Amino acid sequence: MNSELSDTEEAADFHNPDMAIEGPIPAAFCRQRIEEMSYLQIHLFRNINWLTHVKIPFNIDFESVVSGLILMHAKNYFIVGCNYSNFKFLEERGYKGIRMGREAVLDLSFNHFQKKSLKELIRRGGKNGCVVEIPFSEEASIELQEFRKFSRHGTEPQLKYLFNTIFEECNRLFVLRRPDGIWLGAILLSYKSDKYVQSEVILCRKNGPNGIMEALIYEIFRKLRGEGCEYWTLGAVPFTIYGSGFLSKEYVINLSGRLMKFAYNYKGLYNFKNKFNPIWTDYYICIRPYFNPGAMLGILRKSNLLRLALHKIIHFGMK
Repeated sequence: MNSELSDTEEAADFHNPDMAIEGPIPAAFCRQRIEEMSYLQIHLFRNINWLTHVKIPFNIDFESVVSGLILMHAKNYFIVGCNYSNFKFLEERGYKGIRMGREAVLDLSFNHFQKKSLKELIRRGGKNGCVVEIPFSEEASIELQEFRKFSRHGTEPQLKYLFNTIFEECNRLFVLRRPDGIWLGAILLSYKSDKYVQSEVILCRKNGPNGIMEALIYEIFRKLRGEGCEYWTLGAVPFTIYGSGFLSKEYVINLSGRLMKFAYNYKGLYNFKNKFNPIWTDYYICIRPYFNPGAMLGILRKSNLLRLALHKIIHFGMK
């Protein structure tokens, strides 16, 4: 692996951290070179379905997709990972939205690797192998699932439906691989547009050397920038909205999530992504007609968050 950082340092050294760099579609959506869209509906409560794993052609916009589904199925949907524009569009159609996190976006024209401590981590991580892109195949998809078992949280119940965890033809997979072929880190990507990429899965081998993920992100950044991409989101960090109205739904949901830090370490995730000096944008969940207790319980159950929390409680209780 090339440990020199001069290539990326030629990028712009200034950006406006207050700019709202919004992707054109929610995090639950991705682009694929297909003729017709595909999607998954997970029943939550009464007439409310969780709309996720939505794959749409590059020439169809979010508004057309949602309008078509509402007319086709006459259902209410829960949608994860909306930006402000997505939320406003849905609000006009009777949806309620809540900010429940912030998304870390990298501007590929900007140098996100200026910190000396980050450069050192990249250098150290890069000594352990090289970053390669793995072409799609059924064998590679299986290998990614096997690698998950050796990742830092691989023995715990896995979250479901919040993002795509399967390597499919619409994805790109990058790994940092040792000379003996062992994977040390893996990142699965999808496209929000032809110039906007999002992270789906970020995995690091348990007890792996320091700097693995930093080196992997650095090399992917260089690759995407060289291809003419403009933005790359590292994904959202939930429960990071502060200052909401006291006892508002937004306040209660974010506070409740922070109280579950023992099960889902949002703070560690935030610290990891923040070291790349990203642009932080608000991340909404939207639902129609409103956030009722039955739907929220359905989300907790179907996403596996309740199961993960129970696993942690039992684990800590056994110590």
